[in-house]
Amino acid sequence: MKSRSMTLFGLPTLLTVFIVISVLSFATLSLLSATSERNALRRTNSLIASSYAVETMTEEKLAVLELELSELATKSANIDIALSIFLKQHPEITYNKTRYIQFTLTQSILKMDVVLKVAQFVNEPILTRISYRLTTQNGQDYSQDGDPVWGG
Repeated sequence: MKSRSMTLFGLPTLLTVFIVISVLSFATLSLLSATSERNALRRTNSLIASSYAVETMTEEKLAVLELELSELATKSANIDIALSIFLKQHPEITYNKTRYIQFTLTQSILKMDVVLKVAQFVNEPILTRISYRLTTQNGQDYSQDGDPVWGG
């Protein structure tokens, strides 16, 4: 007849240790996942806030530029003369002789490229928006309906 001896590490003890290790590992993985999601949300909120800031700066600059150019156009008979005076006052604006002007605004890691068409006659709208392009330093482009497009 076999005698049953008491052992310290029986099957119930091993199962309990395995369950405790499993619970601790899943808890650690959950904590790491929650931390990474929190950091991603912070970066996303920062990017969204910066994009709204650069869009606001762009709209304000457009309003100022349109007001200045329209005032110069009303003072002169020819819009081309007003445009040449306007371009001398704003060296940050590039003009390519096809009646398109372009400028760039930056805010933290974002860059907004704006292309505008200048009217040919005084009675037309002075500036017409052609394109906005919002990009980040890593080359992510948000110009297609706000959806990120990689590769610019």
